[in-house]
Amino acid sequence: AQSGAAKLIVIDVRTTLAAENARKYGTFLESRPGTDVALYNAIGAELIKNGKIDKKFIDAHTVGFDDYRKLVTTKYSLSKLSGLTGITTDQIRSVANIIGRSKATLFLSGKGIEHQAHGTDMVCSLINLALITGSFGKPGRSYSPLGGHQGSIVNPPLFSGELDNVTIPNKTIFQMMDQIDQGTQKALVAACVQPFVTLPHASHFHEIMTKKLEFLVVTDIYPNETTAIADVVFPAASWGEAPYTSTNTDRRVRFYEVFAPAPGEARPDWAIPTEIGRKMGFAKEFNWNSAEEIFDELKAGTPFSGLTYERMRQAGPTNFQMPVPTSKSNGTARLYTDGHFPTPDGRAKIWALDFKPQPEPPSSQYPFVLITGRDNDLWQSGYTFKRIPQLVARKPHNTVLVNPTDARRLGIQDGQLTTVRTRRGAVQIIAEVTERIPAGRLFTLWGYPGSLTNALTIDVRDPISQTPCYKGCAANLAPA
Repeated sequence: AQSGAAKLIVIDVRTTLAAENARKYGTFLESRPGTDVALYNAIGAELIKNGKIDKKFIDAHTVGFDDYRKLVTTKYSLSKLSGLTGITTDQIRSVANIIGRSKATLFLSGKGIEHQAHGTDMVCSLINLALITGSFGKPGRSYSPLGGHQGSIVNPPLFSGELDNVTIPNKTIFQMMDQIDQGTQKALVAACVQPFVTLPHASHFHEIMTKKLEFLVVTDIYPNETTAIADVVFPAASWGEAPYTSTNTDRRVRFYEVFAPAPGEARPDWAIPTEIGRKMGFAKEFNWNSAEEIFDELKAGTPFSGLTYERMRQAGPTNFQMPVPTSKSNGTARLYTDGHFPTPDGRAKIWALDFKPQPEPPSSQYPFVLITGRDNDLWQSGYTFKRIPQLVARKPHNTVLVNPTDARRLGIQDGQLTTVRTRRGAVQIIAEVTERIPAGRLFTLWGYPGSLTNALTIDVRDPISQTPCYKGCAANLAPA
């Protein structure tokens, strides 16, 4: 983008570093929270209107286009959308023209559209734009989610084979919490998860786990709020203390050797449940003696069925790109080059999706939209972050971003302690008065140690992915 060879388009509810770069090298659209489906539909309608779609690709490799075209061209014309999305018709038209003229468009999304009450709709609406422009299977074109745990958001059928003999009770942590609340689940094993910090409406889940859960087992590398209430704690080996594999957003699988001994009684993640299973009388079912044995069993019928630890050791940093279907395969550099998608008929689905409003709009009592998120240096519950002095020095405390107009009206100064309140609770956070957040919105980090932001967020979940709405609830702000 800096060289002028590409146009950068960023859509966000606040001004980030990416947004600042987009202002220099492309276009920044500052949208209203939760309106992504409407915005993407409007862009799609404009692309169709101007004939800037790949009809050949659509006809050969997709289904559902006629329903999509009818919806977006009748309900999402530009004149109807600017008031809803906060983006002008000229801006929407300009972005559609940039995409329509481009020979290759790469569509990327972050957690901003996934952590929503209708996040699956938002992701699929963006994928629709990639599909109608034929942006799959070709250099410089694709859709890719950027984040650490995409499988929890959109879980496509990636398996290359059949797993008819395997039954896995696939429940999210929220569904398990519901069962505990209802009394149908009595015990919980929490491995490397911090429910008190990471789940929305934290007080609700704290009550469930402290008053209704009968037996809690926790596996983690550091003491935290969850280990403090556990009946049994198993210390786990950390990164570098046990062999493991990882897969990045580019589908690259890499093997990592041990380079440091595990401290004290810490055990690798695989070894702890294996030993528990044996103690429960299932020695035959839990007969593994290494992570490699588990990998060899697990890989059958998966996109990495052609990999072994030895192959990955030999490859080193070169690694492999999934799928690696056979032992003779060196991986797959690009997906969908043949236009075949992992669906029953081999065609990608274009979804006709209507906009749905946020579950908790602002009110006179709670006039702000509170948005929570992460920082470059801060991930998940922050327990690694707070042990690295250099990172803490860069962000010594959590802040809530507030627009100068709102700050003046409320009598709030930059650096002043404030109280952020929602229908679920209140948290004290230092104000950061900045133009990087529009008036009427607040932004704060949700995993900063000692700042329980999720005491504020709403426990409303996407009906498909079960992902919570971390990115929009009604809030109030006042001096502390």
